[in-house]
Amino acid sequence: MKYVKEIDNLFTAFPDRSFQVIEIVSYATGDAKQSPRQREASRKAVKRALDTLVDIGLIEVSDQAKKNGLPNLYRIKRTGT
Repeated sequence: MKYVKEIDNLFTAFPDRSFQVIEIVSYATGDAKQSPRQREASRKAVKRALDTLVDIGLIEVSDQAKKNGLPNLYRIKRTGT
């Protein structure tokens, strides 16, 4: 699946930090200049990869931010939780 390796690299490098999707997209695409259409395609691909990683239990999503009107935050799942 596209961008899984980049997402893994990001979360492994910063295990105690949570990220918004926009930050993950910027990292995964190398912050490349993209057309709006390409950027949206990249965002959707990153979101699919994140959803898959959440489903298999490697990444956790905090919906606390969503309750306050902010975007979801993603972080590597800690062992033992």
